[in-house]
Amino acid sequence: MSQPDSVHLTNAKEHLRRLRGHLQRGELDDDTVFDAVCMRLSAAIESVAAVDEALRVDEFGTGWSAIWSVRNRIAHGYFYVDRQIITSTVASDLIEFEASVDRLVEVVSQAENRGSPVDKPPSTAPTEPGSPLS
Repeated sequence: MSQPDSVHLTNAKEHLRRLRGHLQRGELDDDTVFDAVCMRLSAAIESVAAVDEALRVDEFGTGWSAIWSVRNRIAHGYFYVDRQIITSTVASDLIEFEASVDRLVEVVSQAENRGSPVDKPPSTAPTEPGSPLS
């Protein structure tokens, strides 16, 4: 039996919290911090990927493929991950990714409180793909 969306989103938020903790310990030019941030970013994206597809599409739109691409680069080609891409993603896109996760948490929470299936929220996704986590 698969876990509810709320569990996947809680996991994503925990990975993002720990990612932020790694960033407080040092800069991304430190290999250990970089590795830890990459692993937590990948895990957070993977947790969000387990959420109902319709909810994910409503929140991220066409940008999801770019987000998943970042995860794939980390998970499948780790030694070839471009440090600049991750640095740019963390600097420019992480806040919006976290906000999207928070919006999904709210949608799922409201549905659970009503005891009803999740209603799809109006799309907040950008109409054009931009940076990896836009």
